[in-house]
Amino acid sequence: MKQINILTGLLLSVAIFAGCKKDNNNNPQSVSSEVIYTNGSAAYPAAINYKLSIQPSNGGSLIQWNNGYVNANEIVFNADYNNGEKMTRMSYGTKIGAVTALAETQVLGNVYVPQLTCNNGSFTISLGTTRTNNSLLLNGTYIPMSGAIAVPNVPVQVIITGPAQLNTAYVSNITTYTMNYWEASIILSTDQLINGINAGMLSGAARTGGTIIISGTSNANLYQIILNNLQGNLMPVQFVPQNMVTSNSAAL
Repeated sequence: MKQINILTGLLLSVAIFAGCKKDNNNNPQSVSSEVIYTNGSAAYPAAINYKLSIQPSNGGSLIQWNNGYVNANEIVFNADYNNGEKMTRMSYGTKIGAVTALAETQVLGNVYVPQLTCNNGSFTISLGTTRTNNSLLLNGTYIPMSGAIAVPNVPVQVIITGPAQLNTAYVSNITTYTMNYWEASIILSTDQLINGINAGMLSGAARTGGTIIISGTSNANLYQIILNNLQGNLMPVQFVPQNMVTSNSAAL
């Protein structure tokens, strides 16, 4: 097992952390592309339990989603800390296989990390096709309006077949010294997923058999907006200490 030096530093308080965007001045200058896969041990005694919730659209949303899922194959904690004059990132992960459906909350498993303090942390859920044909699939309905006259509803389908990542907003001043069990509660909002897409874009989108298919090969501009929303460190997360009894130690 790789030996990782315990990160040093002192933070005065630990409480409930809500996701926030990281100051651009704190962007890591040295980022390890390698994820360190860990198990519970003396070197990695702190468990971060990942929980994912997929929120359906609200009543006034541009698209009303009917069903869908994301297929997660990896959970990762990204720790950013000062290393001399540079901001450095270390990433710790666990391979999983879990499908989370629309309007469902799923416990994904644990990532084990050292006892550490870091300036910022973020949480990643990597998507793949280990259990399903798609990394992400959503089926819904776009309800266009032309003045006061309603026009026929249009089916919408979002399909991601390749690897993708759900990246949370950054949480400041994280330490895992004080407790050995933590929960990262992550929310994927379907409204946030299509942020930046408007009615004009949907009305002008290409249709296949009457359906607006948003994929890597169809309506590429809309597809890129959705990917950017997924991967742009926008998803809110709460990072809170957990009682050992409530922590789920098994990845699904």
